[in-house]
Amino acid sequence: MYVEQSRSKLDYQTGISGSIGFWNREHIYCQSRGGFSDATSSTADGIDVWWPSNANDITAGHGDAHHIRAEDGPENSSRNNRNYGLDYNGPTGNLGSWRGDVARAIFYMCIRYNGLNVINGNPSDNPIGQIGDLATLLTWNTADASDDFEMNRNNEVYNWQMNRNPFIDYPMLADYIWGTRSGQTWSFALSTENFDGLRVTIYPNPAQNQITISGLNQESTIEIFTLSGVKLKTINFVGTTQLNLNLTSGMYLAEITSENKSTTKKLIVN
Repeated sequence: MYVEQSRSKLDYQTGISGSIGFWNREHIYCQSRGGFSDATSSTADGIDVWWPSNANDITAGHGDAHHIRAEDGPENSSRNNRNYGLDYNGPTGNLGSWRGDVARAIFYMCIRYNGLNVINGNPSDNPIGQIGDLATLLTWNTADASDDFEMNRNNEVYNWQMNRNPFIDYPMLADYIWGTRSGQTWSFALSTENFDGLRVTIYPNPAQNQITISGLNQESTIEIFTLSGVKLKTINFVGTTQLNLNLTSGMYLAEITSENKSTTKKLIVN
């Protein structure tokens, strides 16, 4: 993740930590800060084997796939238990394609488990239940919006754990809890009838002034948002449709709703 490079799954690290060329499991909410170091097995029992858990069961956080990612061994050792932003920002020259993923994983852990918090600053004494930097992570959440890879991963984790990361489905939710919209009423439903979302395609993407939406045959709605959550337009359509955007160059979020199901896609306008 941090090094933005592929690894064969056969190159899983089984020996000395930090082995060059190998990958291992990175706990985004690091184990020492979460208070769940080595609390579960590194091998899954099976997709239908359940561990009864609740918000107070912090040990379950060790095996929660919503914050576990594959990482280059040496880079994982370099990150260690450092705070994001004010301390750890990834390798030099990194594109930062992972930063929004990290932010949304941290936010999930803080609402899933009692005692875990995300705070402003760079606490150096590594207190259990605290990780930073909140301001940085809120920025990363909007600058690196959730994409198809992250949504697909959210779907796969749901198949195993039967729960989702709502900050991937609704990235703007973080602002209502910790950010500029804190205290305001949340205006979206937090569930849908089909967690797989809609089988809908937007093209071209990146776009110029026009996009085509295909894959839906019922009356549908597309809402265009800025990355900060400002709704720019709402358009109703039926079937394969060409839409004129009239948007300035930049990155946007397109939320498409049809038959009480919804999906959010990242839209780039050149």
